[in-house]
Amino acid sequence: MAPFGFQSTREPRGELVVVKLVPDPVEAPHVRQMASWALNGTSASSIARKLNEDGVPTKAAEMTARVTARRARGISKPLERTTWVSSTVLRILRDPRLAGYAAERQGTKRAILRDEQGAPLVAHDPIVSAEDWWRLQDVLDGRAPQVVRQGGRSVPSLLGSAGMLFCGVCGSSMVTDRRNGKQLYRCNRAQSGAVPGHGGLAINMDAADDVVARRVWARLTTMDPEDPEDPEDPDDLAWLAEAASRFAAQADTGERKAELAAARAELEHVREALKTLYQDRQAGL
Repeated sequence: MAPFGFQSTREPRGELVVVKLVPDPVEAPHVRQMASWALNGTSASSIARKLNEDGVPTKAAEMTARVTARRARGISKPLERTTWVSSTVLRILRDPRLAGYAAERQGTKRAILRDEQGAPLVAHDPIVSAEDWWRLQDVLDGRAPQVVRQGGRSVPSLLGSAGMLFCGVCGSSMVTDRRNGKQLYRCNRAQSGAVPGHGGLAINMDAADDVVARRVWARLTTMDPEDPEDPEDPDDLAWLAEAASRFAAQADTGERKAELAAARAELEHVREALKTLYQDRQAGL
């Protein structure tokens, strides 16, 4: 059975007949909508609820309906509808075949088939672009950076990565959060009361970004990277590179950003595969 979003076709190739996947005109739009919801932060359980509310049939439901209709021999009976659940949504969105990649089953997951150089093999037309699929894996794995709205467009928070801001009470890193519609940086440490005076410190994101940006620009306008007598000279080039990277990321909406995101996500995917491989070998598999 073809995965949800696809249908199978048979193509003659010489003396062989090859089964090939093509996007299903009815199911593929639902998959694109699911991917769009997930990329915008909608949870898998919420996506499943939306699909059930919209009456979208699952692949199993369609197969069950066909078999039941044949067995009924023309007798009209109500059909049981298979409902969407979060695990089904995640299985579909994590399938590399959505991006057109050839894949093989490894346990409960599907792994991308690669050529001798390690590049993913493309087997058929995709439902979502490879860049969007890798970006989607980032979101599902919790690696995607938080974004905030400025002027009607989405941009990364200036200090949104770990290791940039630290709690002044316990020293833990600050992470992005949203409360009552406001973007915040909050302490990543659990509010357990283990540290005296620590109650889940949170600061306004816009105010923090503004203060840091002003201080960064103030230093950038006075530094001279080529002055050997400048005591801060060893750090100047690093400051320039980091500041340029972060401010450029806030305005970058080109294809290069998507390519970099895809490459980074694919690298993380390979690392996770290697980690699993090492664990299997240690277990004697």
